[in-house]
Amino acid sequence: DAPARAVGFIGFAAGGALIAALSGVITHLAIKRRHVMGGATAVMISAMALGFAGVASNIWRDRAAISNADVALARRIDEKLSALDGFHGDEVRIIGAVEFPRLSWGRSLDVSVFHLGNPDYAIFRKLLGRTYDVKSMMLSPQPCAAFPEDGSVFLFEGKAHVCLNAFGAFPDTGHCVVEPSTGVICAGHDAVIVARKDCGEWLAPGSILDLVFDRPGRTPVTRSISYEQRGIALFGRCLYFAEGAPSLFDSLSVNQLDQDAAPQTLLRVAPNEMRPIRLSSGD
Repeated sequence: DAPARAVGFIGFAAGGALIAALSGVITHLAIKRRHVMGGATAVMISAMALGFAGVASNIWRDRAAISNADVALARRIDEKLSALDGFHGDEVRIIGAVEFPRLSWGRSLDVSVFHLGNPDYAIFRKLLGRTYDVKSMMLSPQPCAAFPEDGSVFLFEGKAHVCLNAFGAFPDTGHCVVEPSTGVICAGHDAVIVARKDCGEWLAPGSILDLVFDRPGRTPVTRSISYEQRGIALFGRCLYFAEGAPSLFDSLSVNQLDQDAAPQTLLRVAPNEMRPIRLSSGD
């Protein structure tokens, strides 16, 4: 999805396309009637200006509405955290995401600071001056209600958790495999999880781990974990999350892409070679 700044000046592109489309017509008419040039040029300039004003003003208005909603949500979360017994301001985990489909412009506009997988919730630091470490999670370690309902903010293993959406119990999946250099890889409908022994350095700067699900007669689905993603210490492991796996796939390929090396396939397995592993029990 393109950020807001990438589409905010779409009016210029629309006007430019209009000029390009009409230039041939205008040139042809100008040869026959020179006085047409002035009027046609004025029409084109007006069309470009109207296109820019109409599209850009709506984008900036909606971007402002989303920003205001983000600020309000950050303040409410901070209030809940301040009232949470046992929270000492160290680590906060934001679970899930909020969306504004009415303002999303076909998902080509930034939806929210609180989007899924945000590696840096700087809004708490820059707006509220908070120093706690905020991380993103796709699943909750326990059932929870959607914020701001009771039970949406809680402590688990000594860390504060905020559920933006309602979640059930942490799901266990039957499709897991161990790759020695990566860890346990579990392909679930709700999330793809890589579980390592600890949260020490893993991927080098610029590296990406691609989990490619080949599907029968369809385009493969790729889920990625980059070196920027931060691990979550949970259930005695370090968990990394990516979007959920397709329900049906022929094989899973684990590919590591490094900046200064050719892509390397670490593993390729079929679903029947994978087995159940209960991450929530520390198995």
